[in-house]
Amino acid sequence: MLARISLEGGSGARHYLLHISPLQDRYGPLGQLVLLRDVTEEVTAQARLLQEQRAVATMQEREHLARELHDSLGQVLGYVSLQAQAIGKRVHDGDAATAEAQLARLAHVAQTAHLDLRESIFGLKAGAQDGWSFLAALRQHLQSYQAQYGVHVTLALPPHLQEGDLPSSAGVQVLRVIQEALTNARRHGRARSVEVSLARAGSQVRVVVANDGCGFDPAQVAGSEAQHFGLAGMRERMAQAGGCVTIDSRPGAGTRVVLQVPAGDEGRGEDEGAPGG
Repeated sequence: MLARISLEGGSGARHYLLHISPLQDRYGPLGQLVLLRDVTEEVTAQARLLQEQRAVATMQEREHLARELHDSLGQVLGYVSLQAQAIGKRVHDGDAATAEAQLARLAHVAQTAHLDLRESIFGLKAGAQDGWSFLAALRQHLQSYQAQYGVHVTLALPPHLQEGDLPSSAGVQVLRVIQEALTNARRHGRARSVEVSLARAGSQVRVVVANDGCGFDPAQVAGSEAQHFGLAGMRERMAQAGGCVTIDSRPGAGTRVVLQVPAGDEGRGEDEGAPGG
């Protein structure tokens, strides 16, 4: 029998591996051999490493959020400020018709920004907590997305896919990329339906987010437009998870976002009959 035990002492807890094995000779059992191995330093080092990894992940998430706020909310507030000044000048000059048209555009921009901010907060609520489950969080997000925006969503999962196939550290990043793909499907693609499918092939998990929206030419989306679609953030998140993302789209033919990420359980072999999306 092998087990780990912890004993409290004056200098704090000590951790041991307990190994119990039977002792016997040719006449039969003599008793049991009990061995204790002190693993306190190993346990402490593992806890310290986990804490450092969580700190790095938190900093990366904050940096990503800061960039998103700068690229979205910051630009909108700058636009609102300039438009408010322009409208004030129109009112001062007595050009009420132009001022009214600019106010209507300003109201539309503000409403869109409010919707985008709500969606960002909605996505952040799906972050990892104690006992967090990628599949449960994904199902909950897709249900809420469909109810809130009226976009029909289907989720295709092979019956043999297990929670451990995607480590939680990678699962958080994958979920964020799926959320970004869903946002683009609604905001830019004007999609009416989206399908999210997962499959496992050997040491990889493949996720496909496909929508029936208006599509676009990925070769023409670069620079600031790539930031507008969040494509750079998608690639960054997948790189942090040790995976990659590819975009398959063309005008009028919808968009497929394909994610490849290392699986958490290496020894299960290839799945058969998994849906491809």
